[in-house]
Amino acid sequence: MLGLNVDEGGRRPQREHAGSLAMMSTRGKVAASIAALCALAYGLAWAMYLWDHRTIDVTLAVGSTIPPTEPEAVQATRDALSLARLDAEGFEPVPYDRDGHLFARRTDQPREGHVLWRAARSERLWDYLVRCEWQASQVTCGVTRAE
Repeated sequence: MLGLNVDEGGRRPQREHAGSLAMMSTRGKVAASIAALCALAYGLAWAMYLWDHRTIDVTLAVGSTIPPTEPEAVQATRDALSLARLDAEGFEPVPYDRDGHLFARRTDQPREGHVLWRAARSERLWDYLVRCEWQASQVTCGVTRAE
């Protein structure tokens, strides 16, 4: 045929530019950039949320009795909050029952339990959960922030 660019059916072939940034209009480039920034911001927000709600593990050297008494457990969890780089001075332990008990001991494992902590001006029931397990000369604690 006289140099015309047609296929066998007499139609002009489609240009192949799917996904090509060079062929995208300026408006399309701006929209793609905004969508990419939104996706990045969303991912960053999730990463910050997950980082803030991770469990921080700390180990304390203690000379306490096993199983621990409630005052020993409260002091160990306060120390765990401090080792997790939280200012525990403004915190107060939260009772877990109506009798005012602070250390919730596992019934099947008396060496394990937790204490709930609330910041001084917090409106939440509790802000941090400190789970602990006592061994012979140390306590392993996990400090978790409330969601």
